[in-house]
Amino acid sequence: MHQPHRAKATNKAANKAANKAAKIRSASRNGFVVMMAYIAIGGAAAVLFTVAYADWQYRRIPHWQPATLVVCWVVATVATRPDLLVSSLLTGLACGALALFAGAAFRWVGWLGGGDVKLLAALALWLGPLDFGLALLAAGVLTLILAGPAFALAGDMARRGLPLACAIAPPAAVLLLWRAADLAVPSGVWPTG
Repeated sequence: MHQPHRAKATNKAANKAANKAAKIRSASRNGFVVMMAYIAIGGAAAVLFTVAYADWQYRRIPHWQPATLVVCWVVATVATRPDLLVSSLLTGLACGALALFAGAAFRWVGWLGGGDVKLLAALALWLGPLDFGLALLAAGVLTLILAGPAFALAGDMARRGLPLACAIAPPAAVLLLWRAADLAVPSGVWPTG
């Protein structure tokens, strides 16, 4: 004799167990994704501080530093925006290309060094149009703060030029770390670029 009630109970238990397993897998994946985003953002912030140090010390920005920023941006974008991946990547690439062309024009005029142009293009990927503008504004203020004593004293900085990455990197690092804190908030917006 067939017992339909018992079969329904067994199916309910199996469905409940499958749903529980799916939730555990989803939570595990989400934790991994958030951890990857934190690692990428933290790595990018650390690289920004090494960029500032290298520019201050040697007036050079090694190629590996902006390249690392780009790799970290790709990891963070893939980890945090799988639903809008293509639009996020295209927006970031458009901002990066615009920053690269504008930076190349400033390089041609003599206002920026090549490393500064690479850094600006890599940061434009991360920050998007709005935050990139805020970072440039803060960098301008920091440049004026650095330029005053440099040219007033006519010392080493006035002779060797301003280390602009020292003015560009800290505001960008702060914005990236702010984004990392924003990931912990469920209603957080990420990324703009």
